[in-house]
Amino acid sequence: MTSFLLNVILALTWCAASGAVTLHNFVVGFLVGYAILSVQPEITRSRTYGKKMYHIVAFAVYFILEVIIGALDVAAAVLWPFRKLQPGIVAVPLDTRSAAEHTLLANIVTLTPGTMSIDLSADGKTLYVHVLNMESPEAVRKSIKNGLEARLIQLFN
Repeated sequence: MTSFLLNVILALTWCAASGAVTLHNFVVGFLVGYAILSVQPEITRSRTYGKKMYHIVAFAVYFILEVIIGALDVAAAVLWPFRKLQPGIVAVPLDTRSAAEHTLLANIVTLTPGTMSIDLSADGKTLYVHVLNMESPEAVRKSIKNGLEARLIQLFN
């Protein structure tokens, strides 16, 4: 049985024990189950579950912050129409290896306000991204590589 499935079962058990199946109870039960599985790796025979869940949460928090920052930047562009925008297209060299990683990265970049994935090279080593306001192509590359791509690679490894 996988660690995640066992964690879901523990969360549902928590809901049953508390007498109410609500989202709040499920989340609390999931966190309690996670804590139990993290301190007792013998149960699942997996020592990586805690690390994997940490990377998932860290990625989600980072992505949410990127969405908020991007939304504020797009809102500023809309509210101050005299602000000079510098749109552009940037070629971002990729370290991701699989098609799933390429697809997920391209979709996450597109979901971030102010950026849109345009194309992936045939060899899968370059992602072309349109940016609403590009001050420096190197800053955009660095932001995607050191931010979203680096965290995404941690999730898959």
